[in-house]
Amino acid sequence: SCFPLLSWAVFPTAGILLGDVLKKVTDEKRGVIMKRMLIFSPVIFISYLVSLSIYGHDIMKVMVSPLNDYITDLPNVILMISLALFLFALLYYVSNWIDETKFMKFMMKISTFIVPFYMLQWFLVSWVFFVMAEERAERLI
Repeated sequence: SCFPLLSWAVFPTAGILLGDVLKKVTDEKRGVIMKRMLIFSPVIFISYLVSLSIYGHDIMKVMVSPLNDYITDLPNVILMISLALFLFALLYYVSNWIDETKFMKFMMKISTFIVPFYMLQWFLVSWVFFVMAEERAERLI
């Protein structure tokens, strides 16, 4: 379905399922799961990009939403979930090196400004995608 609520539902569903699994396992098992995600997510991401390229798909069209007719088609979902799992596992390990009190103070400060932060993020993301689309359009002309 192209209705945004239905097609984007896979992402929070994956997060809820992963969170439920991680809450039920021991710390040792959680570390094993995170290590596997850190190793296998980039493998899935890169191998999928290579396979898209081999079969002649435009990787930029798959990855860059403004150029993609169906933002959450199967290739995009696989790419985004593998990227999200990698970043989640990476942050799990990085958080072990960060002083928790400083990190939490930083997160609390950011959370009070979440709407401007979100708007700035999407301004930057949209600008980057716009520039990439313009450059690609110029190459086609």
